[in-house]
Amino acid sequence: MASSAIAVQGTLVQRGNGATPEVFTTIAEVTGIPGLGGAAPSFTEVTHLLSTRKEWRRGLPDEGEITLPMNLIPSDPAQTGLWADLDSGVARNFKITFVDGNTASFAAIVAQLPIAAETDGVLRVEAVLRITGQITRSW
Repeated sequence: MASSAIAVQGTLVQRGNGATPEVFTTIAEVTGIPGLGGAAPSFTEVTHLLSTRKEWRRGLPDEGEITLPMNLIPSDPAQTGLWADLDSGVARNFKITFVDGNTASFAAIVAQLPIAAETDGVLRVEAVLRITGQITRSW
């Protein structure tokens, strides 16, 4: 049987400009999208003196962080925008459009932008985005 796996080459990662209507610009040379979503909830222990086992109450889900590794392109407007977002602390809308047309959209705050420079390599940066709210998926 043939696989129904979805190819990732050609996936777009875009940053919104915050305008109405919002315009999304593709972030140049993103090399992967590890760890998108997960929505792990917190748990609060509610065990009491009459409990016979530990008891828990589920809290709100947390979408966590997503790290976007990319080649550093200082002239790219979307990458430059990430640096401005890091400085301002603003929550920004992001959209990932997969090759098959499905999307994942979310608001996030840029938490970190560490640069890596290694022998016989290229300048790289990882945008660490702290997701705020829920990821909206089209599938």
